[in-house]
Amino acid sequence: MSWLLNQNRTSIPRFLYLLLLFFLPTQLGKHFFLPESYVLGIRVDYLSFILYFSDILLFLLLFLCAISYRHQLLSWVRVRPLVAHPYVKIASLFFITILISLFTAERPLLVAYGCYKILEMVLFVFLTVFFLKERSFRRNAVVVFSLSMMLQVVIALSQFVLQHSVGGILYYLGERTFSISTPGISKASIQDVLVLRPYGTLPHPNVLSGYLLTGIILLFGELVPAHSQRLVIWFRFVLFFSALGVILTLSRMGVILLVLSMSCFLFLSYSNRIVKTPILPLLFMLSVFVVFFIAYGGLFEGLHSGSETISERVSLMKSAFAMIVNHPLIGVGLNHFLVELPHFTSLTSPVFLIQPVHNIFLFIFSELGVFGLLPFLLLWIVLIRRSIHLKMPVKTVAFLLLFIFFSIGMIDHYFLTLQQGQLLFACVIGYIFALGKKNTR
Repeated sequence: MSWLLNQNRTSIPRFLYLLLLFFLPTQLGKHFFLPESYVLGIRVDYLSFILYFSDILLFLLLFLCAISYRHQLLSWVRVRPLVAHPYVKIASLFFITILISLFTAERPLLVAYGCYKILEMVLFVFLTVFFLKERSFRRNAVVVFSLSMMLQVVIALSQFVLQHSVGGILYYLGERTFSISTPGISKASIQDVLVLRPYGTLPHPNVLSGYLLTGIILLFGELVPAHSQRLVIWFRFVLFFSALGVILTLSRMGVILLVLSMSCFLFLSYSNRIVKTPILPLLFMLSVFVVFFIAYGGLFEGLHSGSETISERVSLMKSAFAMIVNHPLIGVGLNHFLVELPHFTSLTSPVFLIQPVHNIFLFIFSELGVFGLLPFLLLWIVLIRRSIHLKMPVKTVAFLLLFIFFSIGMIDHYFLTLQQGQLLFACVIGYIFALGKKNTR
C-alpha cells in the first residue's frame, strides 16, 4: 500500500473508494417512512427513503474526486464524442421515460428517489472504471474486497452455529437482530430439521451468496498475474472459506453457480489458462458434494410445483405481465411496482406478497415499459461485446461475472431494489469496463 503514502492529494479519494468497497455489504443507515412508503396501510421497507453510510462515503468520494481529479476526469469523460455516440441516444430513452414517470406517476416522490438511486449507480460505475483502470490499484481493491468477504464469512459462520444474530458492535454494521423463531426469517430444511440461513450484515442470505460468489470470481481473476507468495496464500484462504460461506447460505442458485464456476476455473487451470492452485480441485469436490447432500437432504424439497416459494414468484410474475400489458410503453412508473401491485393482484388470492417481481428484466419492463427495457438490454449487449474483446483469462472472469449476474437476475431482484445489490452490480459493470483500459500500471 505504498501508493497511499506517496500520493498526498489523490490518496484520500483512493482510500475512500477502498473504504466504500469494504463497507459495501453493510446496512448501516437511517430509514425514513413517509406516506409514500405505505401500501394498503402496510409499511413497506422497499419504499422507505434510506440514507446509508455507503451513500455518505460515495458523496464524499465524489466531492473529493471533483477537487483532486477534475482535469483528469474532464479529459477522460470526453463529453462531445459521448453525446454523439449511438448508444447514448438509445440510452436517452431510459431517462426520457423516467422524466415522464416523474409527472405521470401516482407518487412522484418515489420516482425522484428512484432517480437518485440510478444516478448513484451510474456515478459509482464511472468511479470504478476511473480507479480500477490501473492494475496495481485494482489488485489493492480486490485485497480490500477479500477482507470484507472474510468478515462476512466469519459473521455468517457465527450466525449459523449460534442460530441467531451475533449482536454487539455488528448492529452498527447493519446486522439485524433475529433468531430462528423470528417471524419471516429465512430458514431451510435439512433432514427434516429447520436451520437458520445466515445473513451476515446483508438483507438476505441470497444476497450474501451473490456477494461472496462475485468476490470468488474477482479473486480468481487476480490469481492470474504474478503475486507475492503471501498474497497467493491469502487469496487461497479466502477462496476456500468464501466457498464455504456460499454453501452455508443454503442458496440453491448460489451453490449451483459455485459448482459451475469452479468447473470452469478447474478446466482453465489444467489447460494452462490460469495459475494452477491446489485449492481448485478441493473447492470443486466440496461444491459437488454439497449439491448432492442438499439435493437428498431436503433443501430442494420446496422446488416442486406446489411449493409456496414457486407459487409466490409465479403470482408476482403474473402481476408483472399484467402491468406490462396495460402499460407497455412507459410502464407503471419508476419505483411504482409495489404501489400498483394491489391493482394487478387479487387480494382474495391465497398468495399475496408486497414484494418486487423476482426477475430484473420483468421488473424494469413493468416499471419503465419497452422504452426502459431496451436501454437495459443494450447495457448487457455492450458488456458482452466488451468482454469478447478482452484477452484470456480476464475474458473468462468477465463472462463468469455476467453469467452469475444474469442467472441471479432471472430469479431475484436485489441488483435493482437493494442498496447492497445496486452497488455490487455497479461495481461489476465498472470492473468489466476497467479491464479493457490500457492503463495497467
